[in-house]
Amino acid sequence: MSRATPGVGATMRPLARVAANLWKRVHSEGAETVPADGAQMICFNHGHYADVTMVTSQLNKDTRLMMAQEQFVGPFGKVAHAMGFIPVDRNSKSPRPVNEFIRLMDNGISTAIAPEGRIWDDQEIHEFKGGAAMAAMRSKCESVIPVVIHYEDHKLTAGDKGRSLLLGAAVAGTALAASMLGGPGAQLAASLLTGAGSGALLGGLAAFRGKRDADLKDQLTGVAKGALGGALLGAAAGGLGEHALGAQAAYLAAPLSMGLGAAAGLGALAFASRGHAYIKVCPPMDVAPYRAMPDERTARFQLSDDVRSTMIATKHMLKQQHAEAYPSRRL
Repeated sequence: MSRATPGVGATMRPLARVAANLWKRVHSEGAETVPADGAQMICFNHGHYADVTMVTSQLNKDTRLMMAQEQFVGPFGKVAHAMGFIPVDRNSKSPRPVNEFIRLMDNGISTAIAPEGRIWDDQEIHEFKGGAAMAAMRSKCESVIPVVIHYEDHKLTAGDKGRSLLLGAAVAGTALAASMLGGPGAQLAASLLTGAGSGALLGGLAAFRGKRDADLKDQLTGVAKGALGGALLGAAAGGLGEHALGAQAAYLAAPLSMGLGAAAGLGALAFASRGHAYIKVCPPMDVAPYRAMPDERTARFQLSDDVRSTMIATKHMLKQQHAEAYPSRRL
């Protein structure tokens, strides 16, 4: 049963917006059309494991999502439980998740679901499973709101590369100046920072090589852990080197400063290269006309087809929008 911890959703939704914008260049439209009150069902296409974060970033109300149970692990799983998300065994035909959605919407709580049933990485919108339409029809759901997410790569420009290079040079130069010309406190701080930056760079690169064949989620987790571990070891090495070598520590200043500058430059380049995420929240589709149809089965199929048709048309529009904004990129 879905039980959200009070206050967690209100805290996590702004964080989701920050995370979404750090990961992608987010182009969002239509979030203001989501009604503040009443039970709505958000239906979104599923092309990436981060879609849940993208959808959550667009909402300003308590909304319970249905997610694959294997995602409920680690810190993310604890947050998902606290937000009242519902685990689903995709290999089971149990009606419990759909019944839980019906219960929630009967109590005025909005829900969100990927009707395709799983992640599809081909950027297409596939056939819908029947559970979403059934839950909407058999509950007090007021409207279904299609949300379409479309991802595109970003082509680095000369300006992106130039700014990253200048940042790296500036960081390296500042660290070197602090190491060579500053007092004991400044030199110790420079040793800690340059050691941490160099260690993070080496640790992140080593972790990436080890996770080269893993999926993106495991790659990001591995690189983050490698960079953090490298930063801690590098900072310790830099501090100990400063203490042990004294005046001779100046000889470490140049290579460590270059390492910190390289880490800063590569970090800026990675940030500049993040792709685009287009998110379109479509106008709500009233469920009442479908409930008024004489045959419920026909009505469910019609609702599902209408939602999917809207999402396919919107997906094409977002592709066209990107092509017009970036003419060098083909559809």
